Amino acid sequence: MPELRRVRSIGEAIHHRRLLIAATVMAFLLAGALIVRVTPPTYQADAELNVDTSNLDPALDASPGLIPRYYAQLATSPRILKRAAVSLGIPVDRRLLDQVQAEAIQSTPVVVIHAQASSGPRAASIANAVAKAVVDQNREDQTARPSDATAYLANQLAQLDGSGGAPADPVHRRGVYDALQQQRVAQARSADRVALSQAAVVPSRPRWPDPVRYLLVALLAGMAVALLGALFLEQLDDRLFTTEALALAAGTRLAVGVDRPRPGAPPGPPVFTLAKRRIVAPSLCSRTVLVVAASASDRAAGVAGALGRAAWDEGDSVLVVNSEGEESFGDEADGPARLLSRTPEQLLSLTEASFGQTLTLVAVPSPREAPMAATLARRTDGAILVATARRTRASEVRRTAAALRAAGVVPLAAFLLAPGAST
Repeated sequence: MPELRRVRSIGEAIHHRRLLIAATVMAFLLAGALIVRVTPPTYQADAELNVDTSNLDPALDASPGLIPRYYAQLATSPRILKRAAVSLGIPVDRRLLDQVQAEAIQSTPVVVIHAQASSGPRAASIANAVAKAVVDQNREDQTARPSDATAYLANQLAQLDGSGGAPADPVHRRGVYDALQQQRVAQARSADRVALSQAAVVPSRPRWPDPVRYLLVALLAGMAVALLGALFLEQLDDRLFTTEALALAAGTRLAVGVDRPRPGAPPGPPVFTLAKRRIVAPSLCSRTVLVVAASASDRAAGVAGALGRAAWDEGDSVLVVNSEGEESFGDEADGPARLLSRTPEQLLSLTEASFGQTLTLVAVPSPREAPMAATLARRTDGAILVATARRTRASEVRRTAAALRAAGVVPLAAFLLAPGAST
């Protein structure tokens, strides 16, 4: 049951504040669109390097991915960025460090260089310049740093060729020569170990801001804020929206909702006839019922007149007394007897003269506005509360019902009128 009650409260909050939810979501979408429009575009271009991982030293071969990670770190080093900046003719500053990133793709010999800039051509030129700088720097490093093994083998071969004594052993000389050539080939491979496999192309659209992503985030954020706000306001709002809430506030078992008629819609069920049958038992000879406005903004005369008409249509003798004023009483050529009372004294005399009527309905304002209800409390058989949906508050209904009970009147039923409902 708690879960069902919570789900129902969420549904009611959405239904009662659907316009507020829609306005909130629309405001977030407009904010997201504005952020997309004012955010400077950022383009990203990617250049790929291929690292030759064959013929590595056994120690390096035992650590897969070590060489690609080394070149990824080299791509963002100050000397590479300085070399790329010089080739582009741009200053080396913190912005360039933030614009370039590199990563080694796991389980592959590929190193990807990402460059971001305010325009597509600039991003592509930075990515390609950094990639070229890595290739050139690696070649220079390997060429300028000959290995000790190469120097040793070259010295040995020179000694064998330049000895003034007996000629060198051809087999030994051939072995030294082959070893020197292999070492030079390995050195050349090291110089060409990294190469540009795919140059960066000019991106056609910016990476940031992403309109679809921004608007999606704005939509989700707007919906979350709108729903939380609607639930929060639902807990704080004391207005009545349902007949169940009215029955709970009034402390009655019978709560009747009266909707606003829709043009062209078929006539609804006779709610006032059904309510009259529940309120007035057929076994009673006569009954006097107060029809009380729940708040200062409610009017009870319309409900009293509709109930009187329903009883009169079923053959009962009915007297409807209005103490709220002519403007809310109405006028009919036929139907139940209708009288207007302006003072408590007139009201008392009218109710005393109504003896013998099957049903006497007395429309009075809220007890907080006028003493009519307290004046007739001891002369009536019960009361009917009248409230307006989305306007009357539950606290007002509770105060009115408490005042009636304190005066000795038991609330028998309550009517919840939709705004604009005709009775």
